Amino acid sequence: MKFGATFSNKYCFELGLEPLAALEEILKMLPLQTVRLCAYWDEIEQKEGNFDFSLLDGQIKLIGKKTDLVIALGRKVPRWPEFHEPVWALSKDKEFLISALQNYIKKTVEKYKSLENLKMWQVENEPFVKFGQSQHPFSEKDLELEVALVRELDDRPVLISDSGELSDWKKAAKYADVVGINMYTVVYDALLKKYHYHNYSPGFYSYKAAKVNKPVLVAELQAEPWGPAPAVSLMDYEVQKSMSPQRLAANIRLAKDSGFKEVWLWGLEWIYLQKKKGDSSFLDIIREAM
Repeated sequence: MKFGATFSNKYCFELGLEPLAALEEILKMLPLQTVRLCAYWDEIEQKEGNFDFSLLDGQIKLIGKKTDLVIALGRKVPRWPEFHEPVWALSKDKEFLISALQNYIKKTVEKYKSLENLKMWQVENEPFVKFGQSQHPFSEKDLELEVALVRELDDRPVLISDSGELSDWKKAAKYADVVGINMYTVVYDALLKKYHYHNYSPGFYSYKAAKVNKPVLVAELQAEPWGPAPAVSLMDYEVQKSMSPQRLAANIRLAKDSGFKEVWLWGLEWIYLQKKKGDSSFLDIIREAM
């Protein structure tokens, strides 16, 4: 399989890591072939009309030209709280928000479309999964307009992500050139205060992939815990309920046995933190799989 990963500077801050130092070490630890970066709107345009791409620029420079890049943009991109909208963009009605959003997308695409190693744009993150909240509800029409704008500005493929377990991926495939599914084998339900264990077979995923008639890759393969508190705050016994070296190996086998040729790991920032603490067992599992 072709291995990649998502990198989030916001998640690094949450874990107490300096983002560029963490990214540099992650790239040294693993020969990743693809890195998905997040163009967080609330970081890039903190003030209306004032665009600052320095955080993203630093990550792109560090990654270099030999690794494939995917840039996720939109209102809803990877990592909590899912919606990353600037406060000022929410100060008026939805029409104002969408107009401002389109301007940010246009600026972002125009800035980075000259990158030779940029392989895809991801527009929104799990747009058809109701996870995360915004005061202006997200609609299918919103996604359609964003995808059309990105395609107007650049001819690279558009990736739309979807839940591997909770969806049939058909809506995502309607708008995507490439469908990216998110595979989580253990999740914590904060409302019910219980863990859900998804024990699906490889055939569950390969069957759905065959039905969408679009290329499908794994945009997020769970490599970190999902518990009742942020990962950095979980006690070891709680971590074990959703992530262990054995479960990580099983997740990688599941993706491989499902027939996926490209997999992006989710949670390498957390795995790097474990290594810093002296536990390289998770890292060793990934190296062995590569």
